[in-house]
Amino acid sequence: MSNGIFVTIIFSLKPGAAEQLISVMPGMFAETRTKQGFRSIKAIRSHEDPNRIFVLQEWNSVEEYQTYFAWRNARNEGFADMEAMLAAPPVFDIWDQQVA
Repeated sequence: MSNGIFVTIIFSLKPGAAEQLISVMPGMFAETRTKQGFRSIKAIRSHEDPNRIFVLQEWNSVEEYQTYFAWRNARNEGFADMEAMLAAPPVFDIWDQQVA
């Protein structure tokens, strides 16, 4: 098994929108867990700003994550339909090189 990759997403939400996002995450995460290449996922709320949510995902490969992301968006359950909740565009990053 490869070392895999990590995907981070930071959501900056409009005031009051965090609860709405948090309420749909368990269902979305349950589906995510069934996808090929999935390893783990967690969402963490900021202590300093409760309108910021950090999502950490682990996948076997970039390709498997991209396949999942395309599937999620094709179902119109991706981030486009969350636009009304966002104070700023989500910040995505893929981490694939362990340095220490």
